[in-house]
Amino acid sequence: VRWRSGATSTLLGHAPLATPPSHSSHRAQITMGGGASVPQVADCAEAVVVVSAEGLRNADMIGKSDPYAVVKFGPAGTSWDEKGLAIRSDTVSNNLNPKWNLALGLPAAELAAVRRLNSIADLGDDADKKAEWEAANPAPVGWTEEAATTAAALELTVQIMDADLLFSDDSLGEATISLGELLKSKGSKHYDLAQGASKEPATGKVEILVRATDEVSKRLG
Repeated sequence: VRWRSGATSTLLGHAPLATPPSHSSHRAQITMGGGASVPQVADCAEAVVVVSAEGLRNADMIGKSDPYAVVKFGPAGTSWDEKGLAIRSDTVSNNLNPKWNLALGLPAAELAAVRRLNSIADLGDDADKKAEWEAANPAPVGWTEEAATTAAALELTVQIMDADLLFSDDSLGEATISLGELLKSKGSKHYDLAQGASKEPATGKVEILVRATDEVSKRLG
């Protein structure tokens, strides 16, 4: 027996260390520590959406995998446990090409800082072009290249799991993408899944996009 739900999580937060969500419920979940508040995606200007996965490994002896996605956002180079918030999608039963549309709001200050850094990088080594662009686009108060570089290195990590009632859930692979890389994509992009904690080599890709929250709301219905 497996679960399936059409509900879509639209929660965001940053919190201290969190325990990965249990698969005991089919509903999209969020787990966090420290009593931190969790604003709605509607409170953020933009959101990252884990849209779907395709070509996942079949980890079940009978039928197909029952995948769900778990997402964390945190500093570069930190382990899964060191990243704070864990947000989980619904479980999609018996499906190697699941669709989740799991939305996670993004902090406006970091977005602005990283976009400015990316724009400067796109100008290359032409000092005159950089000076002209920076004159036409003054830096926000408090903006520093060091802080923007740190923000650009923030990582979104997506773990794909196979829900199992009788045994521990199996990892189907994972993908880690920096905020800087996410913001370079103009539309949705497919990222290869790495083996990560999976017992077997991972297969497939995960589709991720960044959109304004009003567009996300329309997409999610």
